[in-house]
Amino acid sequence: MNHKYGATTAAAATLLFLLAGCGVQIPADPDGTLDAVRNATLHAGASPNPGFIQIDDETVSGPEADVIEAFAETLGARVEWTVGSEEALVRGLESGTLDIVRLALLTNSLV
Repeated sequence: MNHKYGATTAAAATLLFLLAGCGVQIPADPDGTLDAVRNATLHAGASPNPGFIQIDDETVSGPEADVIEAFAETLGARVEWTVGSEEALVRGLESGTLDIVRLALLTNSLV
C-alpha cells in the first residue's frame, strides 16, 4: 500500500470517528426543514430541463419530479411546486420559501 494513501485514509477515518463521537450529524439541518415538511408540505421549485423535468401549464413531471414526489411521500408530505427561473428559485431557497429546488443550471443535480 502506498504510504501517502494509507496516511490519508487513517486521517479521514480518525476525523469521521471524532465527528461521530461529538454527535455531529452530517449533513446537518440547522433550520429543521425536514421536521417542518414531515406530514405537511414540501415546497419544491423547478425549472424546465428536457428529459428530466417537464413543465406543462404549471404541472411538473418527469423522472426528477418523480423522485421528489416519492421523497415527499416517504415523509407523508405533499409537494407544492413553484416554477421559475434559476435565479428566482435560488432566491426562494435563500428566503426559506422553497425547501428543495431542481435547477437546469446544475445538470442532473438536486439542490
